[in-house]
Amino acid sequence: MSTSPRPIYQFPYRPSRLKLATLLALALGGMAVCSYFALYAEGGARSARGIELTRDQFRLLTGIIALFSPLGALALAFYLAQACRSRRRAAIAADRIYVPLDGLAYASTNEIEIPLEAIESTGIEHLGENDYVLVIVHRKGIARLLSSHFARRRDFDRFAARLSEARKQGQST
Repeated sequence: MSTSPRPIYQFPYRPSRLKLATLLALALGGMAVCSYFALYAEGGARSARGIELTRDQFRLLTGIIALFSPLGALALAFYLAQACRSRRRAAIAADRIYVPLDGLAYASTNEIEIPLEAIESTGIEHLGENDYVLVIVHRKGIARLLSSHFARRRDFDRFAARLSEARKQGQST
């Protein structure tokens, strides 16, 4: 982090802790169910597409899933812990913006400083039902910010609008 001018607009930028906690609870529940079926399944299984598994095949499949499930649960727990401790932000100062180094993933707590004059273009792309990504093309690369990592969708929209305003003001002076 730098000691440059104080941000005018600042928004926390981290994944939804509630969604992560829900996914972790579902993963742990699924792991428990698979473990139970791997140990105590009495019969086989039949899918809607006509695939049949014998009791032993079903127990083997659920056992394999139960063995690998802790890896996914551990990854989710680590991701949730990172989200709870996060101080990541998306901020706009008078002449620059501050965004996480890797806005899509959660690998880094570092942020980059992008001067407004270095921003070549911005745009919003639709990812899914309610997910959007703000793409900021600048001289040294591309920064991406997910709408789902802002506290509210309104904060994402405000950040995008304020960034656009700041760029216009910077270009007019």
